[in-house]
Amino acid sequence: MEARRELGINQSATAVWQHVANVSEWIQWNGAIRAMKRTFGSQDDIWMIRLTGVGWVTVAIHADDQNRRLCYRMTGKGAIELGQLTVCSEGNTTCRVDYRVRYGGWAAWWRPLRHTVAWRLMRLKEWSETGQIRNRWSLETFQR
Repeated sequence: MEARRELGINQSATAVWQHVANVSEWIQWNGAIRAMKRTFGSQDDIWMIRLTGVGWVTVAIHADDQNRRLCYRMTGKGAIELGQLTVCSEGNTTCRVDYRVRYGGWAAWWRPLRHTVAWRLMRLKEWSETGQIRNRWSLETFQR
Protein backbone atom coordinates (compact mmCIF):
# COMPACT_ATOMS: atom_id res chain seq x y z
CA MET A 1 0.00 0.00 0.00
CA GLU A 2 1.20 3.49 -0.81
CA ALA A 3 0.12 6.91 0.44
CA ARG A 4 1.08 10.39 -0.72
CA ARG A 5 0.05 13.87 0.35
CA GLU A 6 1.21 17.44 -0.25
CA LEU A 7 0.56 20.34 2.06
CA GLY A 8 1.38 24.04 2.06
CA ILE A 9 2.93 25.50 5.21
CA ASN A 10 3.13 29.20 6.06
CA GLN A 11 6.81 29.14 6.99
CA SER A 12 9.97 29.26 4.94
CA ALA A 13 11.28 26.02 3.47
CA THR A 14 14.44 26.45 5.57
CA ALA A 15 12.46 26.68 8.82
CA VAL A 16 10.28 23.66 8.01
CA TRP A 17 13.29 21.64 6.85
CA GLN A 18 14.90 22.21 10.25
CA HIS A 19 11.90 20.50 11.91
CA VAL A 20 12.00 17.60 9.45
CA ALA A 21 15.78 17.08 9.49
CA ASN A 22 16.08 17.31 13.29
CA VAL A 23 14.98 13.75 14.01
CA SER A 24 15.03 14.23 17.78
CA GLU A 25 12.25 16.81 17.25
CA TRP A 26 9.93 14.31 15.52
CA ILE A 27 8.47 13.31 18.88
CA GLN A 28 6.99 16.81 19.10
CA TRP A 29 4.95 16.62 15.88
CA ASN A 30 4.46 12.88 15.30
CA GLY A 31 1.93 11.83 17.92
CA ALA A 32 2.56 8.10 17.45
CA ILE A 33 6.15 8.39 18.73
CA ARG A 34 6.41 7.79 22.48
CA ALA A 35 10.19 7.54 22.92
CA MET A 36 13.36 7.74 20.83
CA LYS A 37 16.99 6.81 21.20
CA ARG A 38 19.76 7.26 18.69
CA THR A 39 22.17 4.53 17.68
CA PHE A 40 24.85 4.82 15.05
CA GLY A 41 24.91 3.23 11.62
CA SER A 42 27.40 3.25 8.80
CA GLN A 43 26.03 5.89 6.39
CA ASP A 44 22.62 6.77 7.82
CA ASP A 45 21.41 7.76 11.24
CA ILE A 46 19.82 4.79 12.99
CA TRP A 47 17.16 5.40 15.63
CA MET A 48 15.13 3.15 17.88
CA ILE A 49 11.63 4.61 18.10
CA ARG A 50 8.79 3.41 20.34
CA LEU A 51 5.42 3.75 18.60
CA THR A 52 1.99 3.66 20.17
CA GLY A 53 0.46 0.22 19.66
CA VAL A 54 3.58 -1.23 18.03
CA GLY A 55 6.51 -0.94 20.43
CA TRP A 56 10.14 -0.40 19.45
CA VAL A 57 11.07 -0.22 15.76
CA THR A 58 14.33 0.55 13.97
CA VAL A 59 14.46 3.59 11.69
CA ALA A 60 17.31 4.25 9.26
CA ILE A 61 17.31 7.89 8.11
CA HIS A 62 19.11 9.68 5.31
CA ALA A 63 18.78 13.47 5.11
CA ASP A 64 19.79 15.35 1.96
CA ASP A 65 20.16 18.95 3.18
CA GLN A 66 20.91 20.36 -0.27
CA ASN A 67 17.63 19.10 -1.78
CA ARG A 68 15.67 19.23 1.51
CA ARG A 69 14.72 15.57 1.16
CA LEU A 70 14.58 13.03 3.97
CA CYS A 71 14.21 9.30 3.34
CA TYR A 72 13.64 6.70 6.03
CA ARG A 73 13.16 2.96 6.41
CA MET A 74 11.23 1.84 9.48
CA THR A 75 11.22 -1.87 10.31
CA GLY A 76 9.95 -3.92 13.20
CA LYS A 77 7.18 -6.23 14.41
CA GLY A 78 6.72 -7.71 10.93
CA ALA A 79 6.06 -4.38 9.20
CA ILE A 80 8.04 -1.97 7.06
CA GLU A 81 7.47 1.68 6.21
CA LEU A 82 9.52 3.44 3.53
CA GLY A 83 9.04 7.19 3.61
CA GLN A 84 10.23 10.31 1.82
CA LEU A 85 9.58 13.93 2.80
CA THR A 86 10.59 16.75 0.46
CA VAL A 87 10.33 20.41 1.45
CA CYS A 88 9.99 22.77 -1.55
CA SER A 89 10.20 26.54 -1.37
CA GLU A 90 7.26 28.57 -2.62
CA GLY A 91 8.56 32.02 -1.73
CA ASN A 92 10.23 33.55 1.31
CA THR A 93 7.48 32.71 3.78
CA THR A 94 5.74 29.63 2.40
CA CYS A 95 6.67 26.13 1.35
CA ARG A 96 5.14 22.88 0.20
CA VAL A 97 5.87 19.49 1.76
CA ASP A 98 5.50 16.33 -0.32
CA TYR A 99 5.25 13.16 1.80
CA ARG A 100 5.24 9.66 0.30
CA VAL A 101 5.07 6.36 2.16
CA ARG A 102 5.09 2.73 1.04
CA TYR A 103 4.04 0.06 3.53
CA GLY A 104 5.05 -3.61 3.62
CA GLY A 105 4.33 -6.64 5.81
CA TRP A 106 1.13 -6.45 7.87
CA ALA A 107 1.19 -2.63 7.49
CA ALA A 108 0.46 -3.03 3.76
CA TRP A 109 -3.02 -4.40 4.42
CA TRP A 110 -3.95 -2.33 7.48
CA ARG A 111 -6.02 0.32 5.71
CA PRO A 112 -6.15 2.98 8.47
CA LEU A 113 -2.44 3.63 7.88
CA ARG A 114 -3.26 5.32 4.58
CA HIS A 115 -4.43 8.35 6.60
CA THR A 116 -1.22 8.56 8.66
CA VAL A 117 0.61 10.65 6.05
CA ALA A 118 -2.05 13.40 6.09
CA TRP A 119 -2.21 13.31 9.91
CA ARG A 120 1.57 13.68 10.25
CA LEU A 121 1.66 16.54 7.72
CA MET A 122 -1.10 18.44 9.53
CA ARG A 123 0.83 18.10 12.78
CA LEU A 124 4.07 19.26 11.08
CA LYS A 125 2.16 22.27 9.72
CA GLU A 126 0.77 23.13 13.16
CA TRP A 127 4.18 22.69 14.81
CA SER A 128 5.94 24.79 12.14
CA GLU A 129 3.39 27.60 12.17
CA THR A 130 2.52 27.83 15.88
CA GLY A 131 5.25 26.04 17.83
CA GLN A 132 2.74 23.79 19.58
CA ILE A 133 0.65 20.67 18.98
CA ARG A 134 -2.60 19.63 20.57
CA ASN A 135 -2.19 15.89 21.01
CA ARG A 136 -5.64 14.45 20.35
CA TRP A 137 -4.97 11.26 22.30
CA SER A 138 -3.73 12.71 25.56
CA LEU A 139 -4.66 16.39 25.09
CA GLU A 140 -1.10 17.40 25.92
CA THR A 141 0.30 20.54 24.33
CA PHE A 142 3.98 20.58 23.44
CA GLN A 143 5.60 23.99 23.12
CA ARG A 144 8.80 24.89 21.38
